[in-house]
Amino acid sequence: MHKFIALISLLLSFAGCDPFGQSFTTRAVDNGRTLLESKVTVREQLASFHCITSSSGECHYALFKRDCPADAACQDPPFHQFEMPSGSKHDITGLQAGFVLCVSGESTPMTSSCLHPRSGRNALAIAAN
Repeated sequence: MHKFIALISLLLSFAGCDPFGQSFTTRAVDNGRTLLESKVTVREQLASFHCITSSSGECHYALFKRDCPADAACQDPPFHQFEMPSGSKHDITGLQAGFVLCVSGESTPMTSSCLHPRSGRNALAIAAN
């Protein structure tokens, strides 16, 4: 039975469906050198953040409401910001129904402008269940 469940899960993942949550990886590379790599996994009310590596030694995260557009009209500050050292993991439970986030190796404050692809920051759009 376990093999059958694993097979169904594998087939669903190939089809782009993850019944056990969503995982997103952000990687910034410059001349073959990884500057930042982060993985975020969202399952039901649990979001797991993994700062795999950062050239500065830390990953900086900013979480915004999902309805905050990535333009100058959105002045909402992040509802949660935190940093963590390279190689560490952090779990957050009870997040609101949807959020978007930015992750950076820089310690400068993040505004919703980081959600814009041309901001120079790494941004992910994540919908938490």
